[in-house]
Amino acid sequence: MDKSRKVVLVTGAAGYIGSTLLPHLLSKGYLVIAVDNFFHRNHMSVVPLIAHHRLEFINHDVTDYKFMQNLIKSADVVIHLAALVGAPLCDKNPDYSVNVNEVSTYEIASMMRSDQQLIFMNTNSGYGVGEKKKVYTEEDELNPISLYGKTKTSAERAVVSQSSNYTVFRLATLFGSGSRVRRDLLVNNLVWRAMEDRTLIIYQPHNMRNYVHVMDVVRAISQVVEDPKPYKNEIYNLGNDSINRSKAELADTISNFVPCEIYFGEGEDPDKRDYVVTSQKFYEAGEGFKPIFSLEKGIVELKKVYTVIKDCAHEFGNY
Repeated sequence: MDKSRKVVLVTGAAGYIGSTLLPHLLSKGYLVIAVDNFFHRNHMSVVPLIAHHRLEFINHDVTDYKFMQNLIKSADVVIHLAALVGAPLCDKNPDYSVNVNEVSTYEIASMMRSDQQLIFMNTNSGYGVGEKKKVYTEEDELNPISLYGKTKTSAERAVVSQSSNYTVFRLATLFGSGSRVRRDLLVNNLVWRAMEDRTLIIYQPHNMRNYVHVMDVVRAISQVVEDPKPYKNEIYNLGNDSINRSKAELADTISNFVPCEIYFGEGEDPDKRDYVVTSQKFYEAGEGFKPIFSLEKGIVELKKVYTVIKDCAHEFGNY
């Protein structure tokens, strides 16, 4: 392997973020080692890339730690994306979610040398149910309410305790088309429902969320890979602060692009998260960062995608 080029190891490389990140890393000239076990049978998200001369794609499970140790030795950067993502999926596979989300992160962090950079994706769902009118920063304590949030919070602690060269992102709710379609994500799902049913039923409409386009996440990761020093041993919220809004406001925005009736349902949403988070710390770090993909742009993208895959869109998702 040409060591004059930076070697980047990506776990969970066929997932929503990973499959969108790979072509970006390759365009930057890196040598990329990609690992995924295709838990979601999402092979097609990476098929167009597999023959690339600077990509080595490996179908394997990250919980095989002896195997992973051999891969990690050759990497300059490890971007650990492999996870069971979302509360329903973790509840359905509790033991495996602990192994993949939590234990694998501990093991991978423990294997790495101080001269190797670890970039880890947490979720800001760890903030749980926030105080009204409070804006949460990285200094606030995490209080996860789902198994998913708990495993990822524990994983973040493992990174901080085991690695001497890390950057952690606590991600907002992602949206946008990406290389792998995720219809189960809140924005993506509501756009699909509006197109399919011409009706949106919103539970706990005043609950607040923050959002970020998958391509802005790719841009942020790339920025840290390119110039790691300003971000070393830091934890960052990563969202688009300009689109912090309630679920009712989100539905109203979608209805501007996909005409539909909006109803507020009685009862509780199983996902009870409710918080406002700021990403100002990351915006001001290093050379600065500004999200460039708006909610409106993401909705337009999704409309185009769902129009083409309308007969099979129900197949795309984590659960």
